[in-house]
Amino acid sequence: MKEEVSGRGLIGKSVIGKSGKAIGVVTDVMFNPETTEIIYLVIGKITNFGKELNFKRVGDNYLIPFEAVVSIGDFVIIDENQVIS
Repeated sequence: MKEEVSGRGLIGKSVIGKSGKAIGVVTDVMFNPETTEIIYLVIGKITNFGKELNFKRVGDNYLIPFEAVVSIGDFVIIDENQVIS
């Protein structure tokens, strides 16, 4: 189980894939209102590499399932294989 994470604390963090490639920046989070668990990271300023991945898209933003998050520190690291179709 993942440690508790503040959605507000994620906003502005760069998102990096396990491959080391930059993906974008967290601009918001989406959460389940019943459980208050984060379900998606909303990504803006997406890189060309990020555009190649099969993220769900809403307008100009991309959604990364929170379950793809591997680590959170100075950056948010995700496993790209969990979001590629």
